[in-house]
Amino acid sequence: MLRSGADVRINADQLVDRLRNLNTTLYRLAQPVDKPRVLTDLLGDELLALRGLGIGLSEQRLSAGESFDEPLRRALRGNLTDSTPDLRRRAAVLLRDLSDADAADRVAARLAAGEEHVTEVLRADLMLLTRLPRRAAVPTLLPLLEDPALQNEAAAAVAAAARDNLLDPRQAELVREQVGPRLRGLGGGIQPAFVTLAGRLGGDAEMEVVGDLLDHPDPAVRRAAAQAWADSDRSLAPLAARAGDPIVQPIVITAALERGRNAATFQALIAQPPEGDRARQAWEQALVAMAARVRPDVVGASALTLAERGGQATLREALLTSAINAAPAEPPVDLLLQRAETRLDHQRARLAIADFETLQTRDLELDPAQLERVHRGLIRGALLTDQIGKAFSRARTLFGSPDGTFVQADADDPLIGVFIDTADEHARAGRKPLARQVLDGLRLLLGDRIRPGVAARIVGVERAIADYGATDR
Repeated sequence: MLRSGADVRINADQLVDRLRNLNTTLYRLAQPVDKPRVLTDLLGDELLALRGLGIGLSEQRLSAGESFDEPLRRALRGNLTDSTPDLRRRAAVLLRDLSDADAADRVAARLAAGEEHVTEVLRADLMLLTRLPRRAAVPTLLPLLEDPALQNEAAAAVAAAARDNLLDPRQAELVREQVGPRLRGLGGGIQPAFVTLAGRLGGDAEMEVVGDLLDHPDPAVRRAAAQAWADSDRSLAPLAARAGDPIVQPIVITAALERGRNAATFQALIAQPPEGDRARQAWEQALVAMAARVRPDVVGASALTLAERGGQATLREALLTSAINAAPAEPPVDLLLQRAETRLDHQRARLAIADFETLQTRDLELDPAQLERVHRGLIRGALLTDQIGKAFSRARTLFGSPDGTFVQADADDPLIGVFIDTADEHARAGRKPLARQVLDGLRLLLGDRIRPGVAARIVGVERAIADYGATDR
């Protein structure tokens, strides 16, 4: 008799295995359009093993990024009340990842009715409610803040509810009473979920503690504090001051992109560029976004700081452009001038010339030093675009005397070196006519002020003209 009972059990197990294998094969061979229906049937099957198979295949389907139609979702929701706790738990996790609103409503109702008592299932339910908070669940969540096994997940769910303004004033006050001791580490270490919850409550007392935790030695606590601060409406300057911390850095960069407008934040981020291409790209995007919000003089000063650091012309131009485009009226002269010069440094001569010409139309706003920078910029731009005659015409304006007479240029002027370098580049590229045109214009510009050193450089270019082949260009 005992032998017969064992045989029955073996045969039953074999039968279940065959059914599982058969249904797995059926699902694999089904057309894509039919697969959801196969899963739906499995999830509603009376046999526990087949419902478990349905859950497992659904998990694989989700991992593959495949869709879940409404009948399949409805079948998954049915498993939220399955007699087997593990299936209830796995169904809740799946529905959380699917952001299924009806599942959140159902879980909230079950918790409110006290229908779930298994810790692991409750944990999954709380994670679902963190993704999709429900007001009906709040009264059930508050007592769980005192449950050592579930308080972290409960704190996260309450924080999500607070974010969506689902707590009434009395409930918010009850939460504050529980959060305070937790943030002080009473009864154990500080738990990140309670830091997040404190940030969601948004009170001055709670945020003061959150601010103190920005330097906490535990990375998880520090990350939660930084995120809570970033999610608040407070200045990002304290986070930006800690942008060198790899825990804080990505959080403050994301927050700066979304809402940064403080000069101190902007300058602190400028001073702490991250390592790595992806982090650097996010950092630059945040700075460009902020440049449209902070004061123009701050952007200008920060762009100069980047220039002193060397390179970064593309970022400097992007910052200046962002600030210029955000100007309510005509953009500040200083920003336009700096962008034009940055574009010259970045070999974007035609765009630079456009900026310089715009500044010329606003000559009454330019002081003598700014006007001279415009002239010099236009000369450099003309040389870069092979407009040699235009460059020397502008040079005569630059070196003209107040009464309109031409004053020969000083051989020590840096611009003379620019002319010689341009002639040398043309000579070495075989553009003999352009090289000679620059040298002839330079002799006229200098007259009797040619010094031995400058004369020697000119002779060197003339030799280059002779040594390199020429074209008609």
